[in-house]
Amino acid sequence: MWEKIDYQVYIDRAMRSMVGRLLAKVAEEGLPGEHHFVLSFRTDADQVELSPSLRAQYPEEITIVLQHQFWELEVDDEMFAVTLKFGGHPERLCVPFSALTAFVDPAAQFGMRFESEAEIQADRDRPDSRAPSPSEGAVAQSSKASAKRTSDRSSSPGSEASVVNMEDFRRRS
Repeated sequence: MWEKIDYQVYIDRAMRSMVGRLLAKVAEEGLPGEHHFVLSFRTDADQVELSPSLRAQYPEEITIVLQHQFWELEVDDEMFAVTLKFGGHPERLCVPFSALTAFVDPAAQFGMRFESEAEIQADRDRPDSRAPSPSEGAVAQSSKASAKRTSDRSSSPGSEASVVNMEDFRRRS
């Protein structure tokens, strides 16, 4: 029997699924116009596959860019795989959508930050957390998610680190 519905878990799963559908379309047709994707994911998550050297360099999280130089993008319902160059050497990455922590399309000024189910539970268990009132509801969740930052690790070893502020890419109405 359910005690309550955990909407954030359902929203995160739906948004990760949307990223999967976008990547599948890109795998079939390529990226349109100036669109490109900045994806951050946990390298220590279950089923993430990457070379030992990348795992050593990025033991927790990495941010990659799918723009001009990526190859062999393959997507299924649970994960994506892609070949990218790191330090001039091709590397194959396999990433389950559950490992994603952020997705940004700078050309569309659109971005999302994902929390793991463990992070959602930890937020809920904090003494200072409170459920938003019905009038605050979605706005409070949206502000919280968009105020968080992605990893400060860059996509290629040896390049300068950068921080992407998700607020910069959020659609304004």
